[in-house]
Amino acid sequence: MPISMSAVWDESAALIRRESHLLVPLALATVGIGSVILGLTQPETPADGLNAIGVLGFISGNILTLIGHLAMVALVLTSGISVGESLRLAVARTPKMLGIFVIFMLALIAMMIPVGIILKMSGVAVSASMSVKDLPAAVGFSVLVVAAILLYVSARLLTLSAAVVDRNPPAIEAIKSSFASTSGVAAKIVGVLLLFYVVSLVVTGAAGSISGIIFGMLGKAIDAPLLGTGLAVVVTGMIGALLSIVSAVFAAMLYRKLSAQ
Repeated sequence: MPISMSAVWDESAALIRRESHLLVPLALATVGIGSVILGLTQPETPADGLNAIGVLGFISGNILTLIGHLAMVALVLTSGISVGESLRLAVARTPKMLGIFVIFMLALIAMMIPVGIILKMSGVAVSASMSVKDLPAAVGFSVLVVAAILLYVSARLLTLSAAVVDRNPPAIEAIKSSFASTSGVAAKIVGVLLLFYVVSLVVTGAAGSISGIIFGMLGKAIDAPLLGTGLAVVVTGMIGALLSIVSAVFAAMLYRKLSAQ
């Protein structure tokens, strides 16, 4: 029977409403704090460079976000599990997920090598302030191709974290099983991901802009501009945490549906 994405979404929404008393605090305490750490420690522009605090913030923020995602998936897949048990399970699965992440980072670097070669041959001087429109046509096309591949691979691996939480298979086997389970529904998942990305960008962008204006004015009024910036980062991080609940629950529910078939 074909998988209906709308049916998966309806079941996900129902579960979020039912388990929000567990999911919301968990997301805020993990993904939310991780997002705030990233927002407060990363440079405003690539040209500013990344110092030791930025590196530490990048690592700790992303690991905390990953643990939160895995814990939410565990809450969905394991009936009767507590938040503490889900966190312990997430921490136990984190090293394997980090190993899988390294594999795909290496694959991404390999895909970007041809782009770098084309850029080198074009003779264009690369700078941190360069925008996409400044790139040669061949390089821009190559970047779009890589982005399309990444979107497709993301769709095929949407159930990967759920498989690792549920069955804890070896890394390569987890990747293969995720590709196998999403066979035939990749196009539908790509559509869902695109919709989610657009909504996330709009919501977080609006929240960041509004909170930036409000807290920026507050910071100037009390002569503490950094306080205003920090509060804006906190609001954006909390919004991102709430959106992460949707992505984690949907991925877990889709995994459950596909596994049942």
